[in-house]
Amino acid sequence: MEKLSQLVKKLITKIDSNDKQYSISFIVDRSLRIPALRSLLINELSDVKEYIELFYIVYFLLKGDSYEVAEFKSKNDLYYLSLEEISDSDYIDIECEDCYGDGSMDCGECDGEGTEVCHECDGEGKVDSEDDSDNECDWCYGVGELECNYCDHGKIDCDYCEGDGYVQSENEFVDLNTEFWIYYGEDINREINDEMAKNDYEIIDIYDILDNAKNRGSVYLVRTENQSNQIEMDDFIDSYGDYDEVKGKHKVTGNHQLNDVPYNSFRIVNTGKSYKIG
Repeated sequence: MEKLSQLVKKLITKIDSNDKQYSISFIVDRSLRIPALRSLLINELSDVKEYIELFYIVYFLLKGDSYEVAEFKSKNDLYYLSLEEISDSDYIDIECEDCYGDGSMDCGECDGEGTEVCHECDGEGKVDSEDDSDNECDWCYGVGELECNYCDHGKIDCDYCEGDGYVQSENEFVDLNTEFWIYYGEDINREINDEMAKNDYEIIDIYDILDNAKNRGSVYLVRTENQSNQIEMDDFIDSYGDYDEVKGKHKVTGNHQLNDVPYNSFRIVNTGKSYKIG
């Protein structure tokens, strides 16, 4: 790992030799964007958590740490943070309770059969003639049944949802987006816990912490899942507090050392423009 991290550091600084502060996001992007280096990493590393460890070692090396210190930090001081971002609220389409989302119901005239008893022959298929002989009914052609005039094969559109299967909710729902981050250091972990303790619902403004100048370079957004959950407003208020006060803020759902997170929680993602850890 030492030789590999020194090589990655050398290639990154050679390609972009400007005097700058290298963020972990920059290191990940540059390392995976270079085809030859990406191929080398694929051959040398066994799982994505090793990629993360390597990239943070390079980050700490570029900050001036020795390899021993950089390796220790990458193995012991990285955290995995999962959050719910409180997003927009709106009325949503919900499944119609009358038709259970089908959009149609059994016809009441024919009980869903699609046919009715022929009223001309009372379902016999034959009618009496003047000479008392039985003749085939001209209305149903001897079948004894007629197609129901009120439905289509026994089904009619649901009146409540007008055949859509869905209706607008009576109450607003709140969208929750899920975010996953990696960050370095007990200092950030302590800040997160301190901010959570200030609020009965443990709602915090995570960007005030992660975007802080002293923290910004070491945090990495793994992925965002938009509208991962929707909660009815009354239930939301019970669990998160007043919506207008907490909109745009975050609720921490997990904050663990990276060592405790399964390696299969991560993968290398090709976005079409670049590669990233996702």
